[in-house]
Amino acid sequence: MSKPERTCLACFEQRPASAFASPRARKCDRCYVETEQRQAQRTRVCVRCEEPRPLSEYAPHGRCCAACSDKPPLGRPRTCLRCGVVKEADAFAWGDGTKGRGVSRRRKGSCLECEAATRAAKELAAKERAAKRSSWEQDGVMMRRCSRCTAVKPLETGFYVDEPAAKGMKRWRYWCKTCDAKRSTEYKRRRFTGPEMRAKYAAWNREWRKRNPERYKAALKRYADKVKADPQRHAAHLENCRIAYRLRQESRGRSLDSIRKQRAHLPLPADTFGRLPALPIVRALESYARREAVDEASVCEFVGIDPRNLFAWRMGERQLVQFDVADRVLTGLGLSWWDVWDENDPAVRAVWERQVAA
Repeated sequence: MSKPERTCLACFEQRPASAFASPRARKCDRCYVETEQRQAQRTRVCVRCEEPRPLSEYAPHGRCCAACSDKPPLGRPRTCLRCGVVKEADAFAWGDGTKGRGVSRRRKGSCLECEAATRAAKELAAKERAAKRSSWEQDGVMMRRCSRCTAVKPLETGFYVDEPAAKGMKRWRYWCKTCDAKRSTEYKRRRFTGPEMRAKYAAWNREWRKRNPERYKAALKRYADKVKADPQRHAAHLENCRIAYRLRQESRGRSLDSIRKQRAHLPLPADTFGRLPALPIVRALESYARREAVDEASVCEFVGIDPRNLFAWRMGERQLVQFDVADRVLTGLGLSWWDVWDENDPAVRAVWERQVAA
């Protein structure tokens, strides 16, 4: 039985199957040889040596011949992106380049010297960080340097422990307890500044007190003992409570006669609750002195301020008055806040509402 004939896709002639190199070949042997001969006669100009070469010396879709593909391309002088100096191409290392776009190898943007300096700087910085975080034994006590304030403190008492690691090992923090407390305080100050977050935190605090009454009482007792241990701090705390109570009662419409009997304690630290314009205080003191027919020095002694402060407020040396000083003056004169300041002033209103909410 003879083999069936097949059609050559190059000459489109019917030929026996033996005229093809394989059952899957599309061209007969004669057409295949002719195609190879024509392909060998075709040439392409190499982009490196700029000489015409046969296509057989090129890779598929390549632009460099076989002889030039093994050699690195001749580079031209270029400018380093770090130091800005023009250098030869040999002064730059080879990078990964971009694949799929002909020649994939390309020079890096920074020269070899700049890269070496960068690596040395990174190694030095890594060694400094390791030195800051390392612990050592001194007189039988493990010591560590805080990576924040660079203070050397005992590891057991000066640093907190993170979550327990695997197999019961302790992992100490690299910030000391003081720096950790500062970071926590700054975070809370940023986190609970808005009125919505303060209201949310207050609601959560009330729920926690209802669920844990015994723990809340114990916490209050610890805080009270801590405040009473420092007389100055205790006096400032009482003054803070007095001002907050007076403002709350005043906002509820209570008479000032019963509030005026409260005794003022040690003044609060400066800028505890902000400051207010001082000129309304000056006008109130002058009006009281004219009404009672007394001198200003006597009025200052009566309200518990220095006459020098009144002079500084009147002359403009001090344009603001501390909140606790203003409250002490108003308490002595028997005046309300809005008898002295404008209730529609946003700055004064913000300071007043902040103290009422305290």
